[in-house]
Amino acid sequence: MVKSAVRVCVRTRPTAAFAHTELVVKPEDRTIDVNIKKNPNMGVVNNMRENYGFKFDHILHNSSQDTVYAEAVSEITKSIVQGYNGSVLVYGQTGAGKTYTMSGGQGDYKARGMIPRAIQEIFTEVNSRPDTEFNIRMSYLEIYNEQLYDLLSPTGFTKQDGAEDLLIVEDSKGHIQVKGLMMPHAASEEEAMNLFFEGETNRAIAEHQLNAASSRSHCILTIYVESRSRVESADRMLSSKLNLVDLAGSERVSKTHSTGLLPPQPPQSYRCSYPLRLRSPAQARSSARRCTSTSRCRSWSSASVRLQTAGATTCPSGSRSSHTCSRTRSAGTAARR
Repeated sequence: MVKSAVRVCVRTRPTAAFAHTELVVKPEDRTIDVNIKKNPNMGVVNNMRENYGFKFDHILHNSSQDTVYAEAVSEITKSIVQGYNGSVLVYGQTGAGKTYTMSGGQGDYKARGMIPRAIQEIFTEVNSRPDTEFNIRMSYLEIYNEQLYDLLSPTGFTKQDGAEDLLIVEDSKGHIQVKGLMMPHAASEEEAMNLFFEGETNRAIAEHQLNAASSRSHCILTIYVESRSRVESADRMLSSKLNLVDLAGSERVSKTHSTGLLPPQPPQSYRCSYPLRLRSPAQARSSARRCTSTSRCRSWSSASVRLQTAGATTCPSGSRSSHTCSRTRSAGTAARR
């Protein structure tokens, strides 16, 4: 079982022109200092704050995929086999490396992301327990423009005529479920990886000013694990699940110049999830009931970690520095709670 219920980690993306003067990363102290120059246009009396300091559970500065998984995800993945629920969420501006962190790079085994590594570790744990019977299922859900899409459906991203919409419902035990979402069985690591690759090909990806291949949606891959002992009473069954969430970019849409099918404003699900990050789990559960149905798919788990990805470069206008500070402030607030 993980030692802490909620952890907030920050991963920085290596860049050739990292904003060293604006962002001072201190991995040993697990802190990030943000320095913003005063705006001279504000007049003689200028009380604008110039320095901010934030502390996190982990600072992953120029870290490899192996290090990120070992520090932030591995402990939660192992607890899933023991019957605990867990969630891993990646959040940050477009181009900061969210999808790369979660799904991995193409053509390089060492660059595989958190999802393939979690699948591998789960089946490694399962195969090391011959006295326990396991049943593993998977689902892959996409939230795009306030619509739910099943990425494992045979029809893919497009919906056939006559097909029913996915619905978020609450069962008699208070559990949130998506009615109509496919949950195919995965008997081996190979089958689970094939399901993951199938869902990846159906994701909504578009180009805009900040990213040539931006994932314009929230994607939630869930691994369901059911286990029962082969030597003890077969009546007792443990059920757990691991949510691996790749959130859409948190940047201002005015900076991306997004057009067409891209959302003209931040999705309602993101606006509802923002205040949840700044509150305690008990307060967040109460707030979630007042949000739209889309935000209700975020189920609270016994353990979760949020990876804040950041890729900052020097910007003469200082606009990116102020935006980075606002995103770091929200992550730092969540880390202190």
